Amino acid sequence: MIVCLCRGINDRQLRQEAILAGGDVSRVMQSTGAGTVCGSCCQEVQRVCSGSCAECPSKATEAERPTQIGAAA
Repeated sequence: MIVCLCRGINDRQLRQEAILAGGDVSRVMQSTGAGTVCGSCCQEVQRVCSGSCAECPSKATEAERPTQIGAAA
């Protein structure tokens, strides 16, 4: 589902960025651009980053967290 119409960012992209950014809203907004144009998606960006989804770091165990593609093992 598209969350940010201005930047064309979908919910999957937001969740992935929230995981990589450790739930830091500012980092997610900076890396995706979501919430930086008209602001209508800011609440959704904050919700995703707050740990309200099962994929967020605050709720996932180390084994459940995705690995970053291209990251050194």
